[in-house]
Amino acid sequence: MRDGSLHIAVQASVAGYVALGFATNPGVMSPADVVLGWASSSSSSYVHTFHVTDEALDESNLNEGADGSSWAYDRGVTQGSNGITTICFSRRLRDARATVSPDLRAATGAVGGGASAGGRRRLQQDVAATLGLNWAVSNNKGLVQHTTRNSGGFRLDVSSGAAGDVASSNTQHWINVHGVLMAVAWGLLLPLGTLLPAHRWILGDTKAGGKHVWFLLHLGFQWTGILVFVAGFVVAFVKLDDLDMGGEVGQAHKRIGIAVMAAAGAQVLLAYARPAPDHPRRGWWNFLHHNLGRCAVLLAWANVYIGIWVYHTSPWEAGYKEWVSPIAVVMGLLVLVDVVLRVSAPASPVPARTSPYNVTIGEADDDRANGLEGKNGGRAT
Repeated sequence: MRDGSLHIAVQASVAGYVALGFATNPGVMSPADVVLGWASSSSSSYVHTFHVTDEALDESNLNEGADGSSWAYDRGVTQGSNGITTICFSRRLRDARATVSPDLRAATGAVGGGASAGGRRRLQQDVAATLGLNWAVSNNKGLVQHTTRNSGGFRLDVSSGAAGDVASSNTQHWINVHGVLMAVAWGLLLPLGTLLPAHRWILGDTKAGGKHVWFLLHLGFQWTGILVFVAGFVVAFVKLDDLDMGGEVGQAHKRIGIAVMAAAGAQVLLAYARPAPDHPRRGWWNFLHHNLGRCAVLLAWANVYIGIWVYHTSPWEAGYKEWVSPIAVVMGLLVLVDVVLRVSAPASPVPARTSPYNVTIGEADDDRANGLEGKNGGRAT
């Protein structure tokens, strides 16, 4: 570092490209300002600067003027006879053309002030006088996806030259936590809760504490599932909100998750606003409650698989086998159990009822037996 500039050289034993990025979160690919290049003997070498906004990178991410000028100047790339590729470049500590890292003075210890203002996506260093960087290498000479093991992040103490790896495992840990919580909530607990009322004839008139066992189990599965789902939603909102993965598909995953949360919240509110068992609008309430629940489960199932795809295409390259196999087996078993029980259901289930959307005396009596009526004939649960 000299006169407000950084002079950097990066080497790797690869035949393809070498890349170095100034990142908001070292260890996470985007957002970042990146220099990437490879040497070529048959044509001119390639070394350019990019503004990376998601997991994909192509020519549309180029961040250069019409004359090729950018925040990184004196750029060069070479490959020695020993197979080592080297890229080198210089950059000023302050350069507005670097979208993510316009001011590196605090990160390099050049000044005592903080990083420049400009929004949450700009580089902000939480660790004093260390520069957050990402690296990636590949044996391919082209803008192709690198493997997880050929990339990483680190923090560099510019004054001493000391560097320390920044493990991306912390982010991956929270992705795993989020995925497991959502899979357990929507792949097991909540679907089981919806099956119990539909097939309550299995438990017949069995009661515990004066209430039917099927109803107690229904409440238990639903409330446990909702709590697990909320925990997974909070993890995504608090720990992964700044994570850009999957492009438009990743954004769709987030929006669908919010829609599922809204549907789950509506179901909870509906449970506390049920009309009396013999109320004229009870059939309409049943129709809304049942079908909103089914739509929420199906939408959540689809979003679980969308999330797995996003995770698979991320830098962590999560395996389909580890995620899809157990979730698909559990979901498949639930569907199979539902079909078998519907086929084997007795002709006159207990308690007696016709369509769930036409209130019968049997249904009303069963609700009263479970103590579900609230004040003024309303339902308490």
